[in-house]
Amino acid sequence: MPDGAPPARRPPRRWSDEDDDDLRLRIAARQQIGDIARAMNRTVDGIRGRAATLRLRLPGRNRPWRTNGGAVPDGQD
Repeated sequence: MPDGAPPARRPPRRWSDEDDDDLRLRIAARQQIGDIARAMNRTVDGIRGRAATLRLRLPGRNRPWRTNGGAVPDGQD
């Protein structure tokens, strides 16, 4: 490697079935995306991408209580 060249990037770590199950549980528990990323040693973009691949719906930044098409929990109209 010539002097001044950036170091080579490692390929991304593969998602195992256990990782997918863990992600599903954390999303169902309504954990924040940053917390999920830290706990799973992944990037926020990695969590978002995998959730999209698995067709999991993440809570919105402005309305974290929204889970399914905008339904509002009882008493929060």
